[in-house]
Amino acid sequence: MEGTSRLKFAARLTVAVGIAAASIVPIAGTPSAQAAATWKIQVGANGDAPNQDLTLMLPSKLTVNVGDTVNFVLNQPGAPHTVTFVSGAPEPDLFIPVPGAPPGALQVNPIVAAPTRDTTYDGTGFRNSGIMGLVPNVPTTFTLTFTKAGSFDYFCELHDFQHGNITVVDAGAALPVANQAGVDAAAQQEIAAGKTELTTLARGQAAAYPQGASPSWKFGIDVNSQKGSVTSYFPATSQVRTGDTVQWTNNSPFEIHTVTFLAGGQLPDLILPNGQVNPAVGAPSGGNTQSGNPTNSGILEPGATYSLTFSKAGSYPYICAVHGELHTGVITVGDSAVPPANPSAPVAPPSGGNPPIGIPTPPSGIPSLPPGGIPTPPQVPSLPPTGTIPSPPQIPTLPPGSTLPPVPAPNSPAVQAALDALRGFLGSLGR
Repeated sequence: MEGTSRLKFAARLTVAVGIAAASIVPIAGTPSAQAAATWKIQVGANGDAPNQDLTLMLPSKLTVNVGDTVNFVLNQPGAPHTVTFVSGAPEPDLFIPVPGAPPGALQVNPIVAAPTRDTTYDGTGFRNSGIMGLVPNVPTTFTLTFTKAGSFDYFCELHDFQHGNITVVDAGAALPVANQAGVDAAAQQEIAAGKTELTTLARGQAAAYPQGASPSWKFGIDVNSQKGSVTSYFPATSQVRTGDTVQWTNNSPFEIHTVTFLAGGQLPDLILPNGQVNPAVGAPSGGNTQSGNPTNSGILEPGATYSLTFSKAGSYPYICAVHGELHTGVITVGDSAVPPANPSAPVAPPSGGNPPIGIPTPPSGIPSLPPGGIPTPPQVPSLPPTGTIPSPPQIPTLPPGSTLPPVPAPNSPAVQAALDALRGFLGSLGR
């Protein structure tokens, strides 16, 4: 199974690979001639959501002195990792063929699953923590003492992008980070950057699956970056019509997944007690029609697709048999109106070109609106209740030979009465 040797198991790898407890007892390294320091590197971390995993060595780079010891500590319960030094040799496969079994039968490689006994490292040979967190008898802390100066790369066998580097300088030489507090601060900076990146990825992936008209639906599985992964179906909940077909695509460059409808049954173990991959998980089953029966995609390697047609109304929960309860979805099937887009995948505004699928292109020749949109019409005065404009009041004329009376003061009763009369006249005109 080329391409699947970097697998994140989450909470599904309950394996027994024949590791004897006695073979895991560490052997003490050679003590340094000077007072040596002990450092800690965190292996993995949780994101801001349960399905977000930061697949990082934290911090990714550390400089120590010859004779110093580094404790690699699993920092993410339920999401296993390895710490593996190969000294320039090829990386071992996570899965290997089962000896004497039919083609396609696989088992976990004991070289990967089990920790090595040596606890010192001089830049040569193979050193490995084993699969920390889930394989029985494998400690969740891996300890190495570095006995020679050099730059040493290491990685996690389960995650393609999870790499780190230990630079070892001569004993007594100055270090760029002088204490563990500084190392922890660097780790926290990488965690914060990783959380931000994964949250942004999750939002973008949800918006990447606007749906056209049924009966065809395109769903995604997973999204990854070099900082981690968001283990999810996109969308996680959706509605389709009876007779519609859904196609899932595994978007991860290195994760494997399944689309498994248990129909009320139990989730099978991914790995059997003998270390072999469970055929009930690894192989497709149940056909390509879902009507309440158990169906399984089998293991979907990176880029693989799986299609299923829903022939009966109902609610259909499904799960990834690799990642378990952290990776679930629900499809509701019915003949009622289905929204034009996935409920969890809003359509983003188009950046140019044709509109999104499902929105018709407007006919040509329709004039465009002015920049400000439709202008507001001018205010038209209403007629009074009678429906006609009343005649203005009769203005009396002076008799011949008369003179105007003295002009009253501005605030006199006469002026106020005249102003009131003028206001009434104007009001009658509706102005």
